Formats: sequence, structure tokens, C-alpha cells
Amino acid sequence: MTSKMATRIDLSGGFTELAGWPEVTDVEVKRAPWSLDRIVDQAEPVILRGAAAHWDLVVHEGQSTAQLTARLRAHAGERLARCFVMTADGGGRFGYADEFDRFNYQVRSEPVDALLDRLSAAPSDEVVYAGSLPLDEFFPGLEARLRFPVGDSAPASANAFLWIGNGSRIAAHFDATHNLACVIAGHRRFLLFPPEQVGNLYLGPLDRTPAGQPMSVVDFHNPDLGRFPRFSSAMAAASVAVLAPGDALYIPPLWWHHVEAPRSLGAMVNYWWDDAAPWSDAPMNALLHGLLAIAHRPAAERTAWSALFDHFVFTRAGGDPMAHLPVSVRGIAGQMDALSARQLRARLLFALNT
Repeated sequence: MTSKMATRIDLSGGFTELAGWPEVTDVEVKRAPWSLDRIVDQAEPVILRGAAAHWDLVVHEGQSTAQLTARLRAHAGERLARCFVMTADGGGRFGYADEFDRFNYQVRSEPVDALLDRLSAAPSDEVVYAGSLPLDEFFPGLEARLRFPVGDSAPASANAFLWIGNGSRIAAHFDATHNLACVIAGHRRFLLFPPEQVGNLYLGPLDRTPAGQPMSVVDFHNPDLGRFPRFSSAMAAASVAVLAPGDALYIPPLWWHHVEAPRSLGAMVNYWWDDAAPWSDAPMNALLHGLLAIAHRPAAERTAWSALFDHFVFTRAGGDPMAHLPVSVRGIAGQMDALSARQLRARLLFALNT
């Protein structure tokens, strides 16, 4: 990371000034060409200026967004797009209502053409946001026109998604996989927090989320430090990245990111990919089961269980925990493959249902 900034962050791209914010640090800026392995090995966010500038989808300075919408229309499929909608006086902050018992937006489904019509019009009294639209489902053939911005080809498990809207603010959340976000229209401002800041971001209910991932309930434009006092510590550890069309940002798994777009039409394509073995389960499932099995046990027991988890799952400080046994009898704590994963999953399902 580079040196501390003053109490203002980069306001280019038409963002609202947020006077009096705590200090944030710059994301380390790196330029292509970098290998994807080198980027991932950083284990920190990395900006790649101009990495996607060659895409014909990118709306460069002085160009009209009509170019973008025309190219999207040319590939638009028949599926209805799920959109989040709120009145403009909500400031585009999609998340929870005041008591966190419901969301502060409406959900609509409409044809992609209708969505593009709505977003192409002059700023209206609505903020509309459609995210995580798989390109292969909503815009058949479009992904083939986009050369992956880093290296020679995309990871085998990578899939591309479109995000489009007119002034959204998406609360801090994480992705469990690698994320490469490429801006194609408008600007995007990302505030990024390392995974260990989870306790300072004040998450909403794990079982009631807009898109599956837990998210912060703090209003980043007007944080209530009386109610959320540790949020100032999160901001002291934050990084900021402002991306122009054609720029890309790599976000490692479990890094929290708060994403803002100015009021005009903005769009982004991102790639998600996972390095885990194809038979692996989602780690969030383990967390949820941990809430069921461990979280409410006495403190001394939780501490004892944490030692077992460190030994078998997390730090594995002593190396392979079963190395002292012959390979043939190491069982589920030894090397795992698709067959042993299915057997373990069946064992867990049986235990959960008895």
C-alpha cells in the first residue's frame, strides 16, 4: 500500500464529495502486462489501468453510451433481468431498511431491452440496478468478443457477468471467489477492506441478504459512529480504487468491497473464478454449520474447538495432520478426491437428518 491520503478520497467521475471521512489508503497500482498468477499471489487488490480498454464495449471519454446499449441489444437474449429499483431520494443505497427487517428497494423483472431503454433515458426519479447477469445467458455470444484482460486466457472456471445501473451504492460485501471487475461505462469507486475487518463493518442478518453474501448495514455516506463505533477503525484500514472505463480491478476472495457509481449510466463486466477442487463445498456452508454446532457453546469449549480447527483445517502448523499414519488409513483427514468427498457429504447429510 502507498502512503495515507487526506480526509478526502478521489472524487473524479462525478461522485458526491464525502467530507470528513476517515483517512483511507490508496490501493497499490500496478499496470499490465502482469501474469494472472502474479496478481493472485499478491493476495491484495490490484488495479490494472486500461486492461480492458481494447474491448469494443468500452465507452471511452467523449463517446456516447448509445454505443454500449446498441452492442448489448445486438446480443440480448429472451431472459427477464432481475432489477433492484428505488426512488432517487434513496441515494441509490441498496440494502436494508432502518430496522434491518426488510430491504429498502423493490425487485422487478423485465426484458433486457426494456432495462436498457430505462437506463438510456435522462436521469429519472428512479435508481435502477441490475447485477450479476451471466453473459452467456442474457447476452449469448457476447463473452466470445471479450478477450480476458490478463494473460492469454481466462481461468477454466471463470464466468463473466454484467452489472449495469444509474447511480447505485452497493454496501460492503465479499465474494468467496476471485473477482476481476472491468469497467465499461462510467466510473466506479471501490472501497476495499481486508478480511480481518469483518468485526468493524457491522453485518446484516446472514439469513436475509440481497444477493446471498453478508453485507454491512452502515451508511457509508452518513455513518452513525454512535451506533457503529468500530466503523472508524474499518475506514482507517480501507483502500480506495477509482476506475475509469477500460480499467480493471482484481479483488481477492473474502476482501470486503463497497461499490459506487455516479448518477449517469454505468456498466461493468466481471469475472469470478474459484481455485478450489471441483468437489469442494461452499465454505459458507461450513460457517453456517459452525453457527449451529459451535457458536453457542461455552467460551472454553469454543476455544478448545478452535485448536482442533486450526490443526485440521486452518493453520495446519504441523503440516499434514495425518502424516504419522500410513496413507491407506488416513481417511477423511488425509488426501481427498471426488469419491471421498461424496462419501463425506453423504455422512454429513445423514448426521444432519438424524
